[in-house]
Amino acid sequence: LAGRVQGTGRGRVGSKKYEFFISYFREEGGAHARLLQSVLEASLGRGSVFLDATDLADMSSIRSRIAHSEAVLLVLTAKVLESPWVLMEVYTAVRLRLPVLCVHIGGGGYDFAAASSYLGNLASELFSRDPGALTELRAQLAASGRGRVADLQRILASTIPSVIAVPF
Repeated sequence: LAGRVQGTGRGRVGSKKYEFFISYFREEGGAHARLLQSVLEASLGRGSVFLDATDLADMSSIRSRIAHSEAVLLVLTAKVLESPWVLMEVYTAVRLRLPVLCVHIGGGGYDFAAASSYLGNLASELFSRDPGALTELRAQLAASGRGRVADLQRILASTIPSVIAVPF
């Protein structure tokens, strides 16, 4: 990955502060996300990559960071799509028509076929794995005025499985 990093090609102009916003599931991908940020910033410059390591508490702050990014990098680990925050981040990026680039963590447990099936049945799958996560997702969608879980499911199920992932 490091040898292929060239940013989005659009450069940070106007209101775009970041080349990339890194979306990841902290418990599984935190160390990889920080390493990815370091590798990217070594090529693109310090401050060019946003990584939420400060526990931003409200989705509007996250949405603002995404809107000020050229693209979103989704760090693929086993349970990344079980995080309501990650789901909202990727959903926000797609709604803003930002590129979503997937970074597959070798040995991270992400299963492409299982993820596609999971996204096709997101509400029931998320509820069976973590009812609190579904409640949180619904609350975030309601607070943001960004639709229903079914809307998010439809958009992510038609987007994420078709994105080519880069190994890291």
